[in-house]
Amino acid sequence: MRENTKNIGVLHKVGKTLHELAEFIFNPWLNSTSVHPLERRLQLLERRVYQGMLDKEESQDLVMHDLQQQIDCLQESTNSRLENIIRADS
Repeated sequence: MRENTKNIGVLHKVGKTLHELAEFIFNPWLNSTSVHPLERRLQLLERRVYQGMLDKEESQDLVMHDLQQQIDCLQESTNSRLENIIRADS
């Protein structure tokens, strides 16, 4: 008798959990008023992520451009030093 009561309690909890899960899954379709704000929020988040990716690409391009300028400057400096060394030895 005691085990039957425990089993019934467990089954009741499982049934309640399944009902809550089904409600969570199907509620947006049943309650369309909550779907539209979620769609708008999702679109806003997608735009922010996309904009963040664009901003990151732009900043990476700037960094690459700055690095290229530094490399060019160092290369010119090295070339002029080497030319000065060659002239001094001649």
